[in-house]
Amino acid sequence: MDEITIKSISLDLDEKWELRENVESTKAWYNKFGDRLSLNIFLRTPNFPEDITDIHPLRNLYRERITQEDGAIIEVEKDYIHSLLAVKTIFKYVQNPAGFTFIGSYTIPRRDFSLVLKVQCLERGITGMRESVILDKALGEGLVDIETKKGWFFDPYDPDFKAPILSNMADSKEYDERFPKHPLSRARTIMEMMKERILFSDEILNSPKFFLDFD
Repeated sequence: MDEITIKSISLDLDEKWELRENVESTKAWYNKFGDRLSLNIFLRTPNFPEDITDIHPLRNLYRERITQEDGAIIEVEKDYIHSLLAVKTIFKYVQNPAGFTFIGSYTIPRRDFSLVLKVQCLERGITGMRESVILDKALGEGLVDIETKKGWFFDPYDPDFKAPILSNMADSKEYDERFPKHPLSRARTIMEMMKERILFSDEILNSPKFFLDFD
């Protein structure tokens, strides 16, 4: 474990990203939008369910925590980065006085440590434009009830789940191309870039797996 540090991870970024934080366990960069991209290493056993055979226990775990923090799940999926099992998450949190903060991350659990690749994108200026345009479209197509807005808000993995803050139709990836500067679109684009450009040391790649992989 002594061989694995924040220096065991590298990220090939262009000049659009400025390194502003570089400490023992974290590196963080910022771009012109104020988006924060960070690499984090935690030298302890990950706080995940030990016997993970599918993604559902993690979705439930995240849902409970995010709901308590005035947020909502947009995505919780399994993924692989350079052969390493990762949990991909995208959440949204209410901002004061308006708008949302979108946080996307890849968490890579290993037996003795975990890595987190994270991006945070804030909604600034005029908010709600993406939602307004897509809601009008959904209403016009009869996908959402005009009076109750039933069908607009939902949990992506549990249709019966209710909470003050939920995902909505405008959060779908299919609308990112139409709204490329929206913070959710930026978060997804940056996550794809991170996945392509991250490099791990041999010590990380060969480290013991986190209990059971899920299939």
